[in-house]
Amino acid sequence: MNPELKSELNNETLLKYLQDNRYSDVMVSMNSSIFEDRPMFNELKGKSNLVGIEVGVQFGVNAKRILDELDIKKLYLIDIFETPEIEEFCKFVLQDYKDKIVFIKDWSANAINKIYNKVDFCYIDASHSYEDVKKDIDLYYPKVKLGGIFGGHDYCKREVGVRTAVDKFGEELKYSIIKKNWDWFIIKEKKNEA
Repeated sequence: MNPELKSELNNETLLKYLQDNRYSDVMVSMNSSIFEDRPMFNELKGKSNLVGIEVGVQFGVNAKRILDELDIKKLYLIDIFETPEIEEFCKFVLQDYKDKIVFIKDWSANAINKIYNKVDFCYIDASHSYEDVKKDIDLYYPKVKLGGIFGGHDYCKREVGVRTAVDKFGEELKYSIIKKNWDWFIIKEKKNEA
């Protein structure tokens, strides 16, 4: 593991977990800009007091970059966390932002009922099955304000479920989905309201 990472993370249990499970590359992405490999977030540059949702948080790396680089008022983080170690790692990574984040440890279908207001953006990066992506799109799209950004990750050749669900969403609501660097997103417009 990267020596710089070891100096940043002093929890040996987490380090061992990452090494044993071949996740050492997770921290590499923490050093890159959210705007480089998650193009959707370029649409939010310069905006203030943003409220957003990330569905599928895993280690918290993407959430940290969102919080580091955007003016976030509140970020809802939804995940079931596959193991206690992943949850612990995520909370460690995000410890400096406790006042800006709301963890919802639940399935996305249940978590939606714990978010009461519309948000400026929603980023979906959880399960890649068609059924789950379609369900997350159907549940979370209505939570985004008009003019807000709605999208996610893993729109690529090998993720057929993601591609199919996203393409169907675009067809149904007559959106031209923007697709860049595995991201997909739209700017929510009134004309597309069902």
